[in-house]
Amino acid sequence: MRDAAIKPTALAQCVTQRSVQRGPLSPRALSLEEKQALEAAAGEFQVLWLEDDKRTPAAHLNYDFAGPRLTMPEAYASLAAALDPDARARVSLDRMPAATLPLDALTRHLIVWALKRWERVHLMNTLFGTALTRLQLDLIPGLRCAAQMALMAAHLPLSRDDHVAAGRAFQRVWLTAEHLGLRLQPEYTRVAFSRHVWEGVEITRVKAIQARVEKLAGAFAALLAPVPVQRCVMLMRMGAGKSAPARALRLSLTDLTLPCADRPAKPSS
Repeated sequence: MRDAAIKPTALAQCVTQRSVQRGPLSPRALSLEEKQALEAAAGEFQVLWLEDDKRTPAAHLNYDFAGPRLTMPEAYASLAAALDPDARARVSLDRMPAATLPLDALTRHLIVWALKRWERVHLMNTLFGTALTRLQLDLIPGLRCAAQMALMAAHLPLSRDDHVAAGRAFQRVWLTAEHLGLRLQPEYTRVAFSRHVWEGVEITRVKAIQARVEKLAGAFAALLAPVPVQRCVMLMRMGAGKSAPARALRLSLTDLTLPCADRPAKPSS
């Protein structure tokens, strides 16, 4: 039953408006008021701003991490499942439309074609490499933005509640950015790959790629120093700009609800 005493916050309308903007944004510096609003949205989580002299090394590090992401066999299934198989799609119910990728039309169509089979991806990487793709997807957007932002927990996140709290804080920051007229792109590759390294998990059977990721994890730690890198729960870039030209839609509550395996069966009548 709807409670008339509960009023929606100003952020509520932003839930259906926000979208991931993967393209270049305005390099205009964030105002003091914008920063204060975003930091307040983060709550108990510390905010590290990667801007000014840290913007370029942060962008280059994102470019470097994208190499393993695009070439390791273990990442293929996730990449293929994330992208809508229709290269012309501008909306997708549960995947990322290819139109959201800041790529030239030829590269976009080639990537959609290649991701249908790992053998195609491997062939493309062998023949052409990944430099052009990473330049358009990672380096240029990393340089063309107001700032990159790291969300840091007060302590090492270990429990499920720790990660739920991190997700809540990130969502508040994202909705606040949208409310301020800023666009945002989550950047999780550096966090996810580095966390595997910290935990001693081998992420790929390809030894050269594993060694590369371990080296990059050290560079990521140096970028966030002196704050311990293990406290990082999310990275994002943001800035003023237009909304994304395409977006993934939200699944219905029914589609998002999974049956509970532990729920006792109803007694038969």
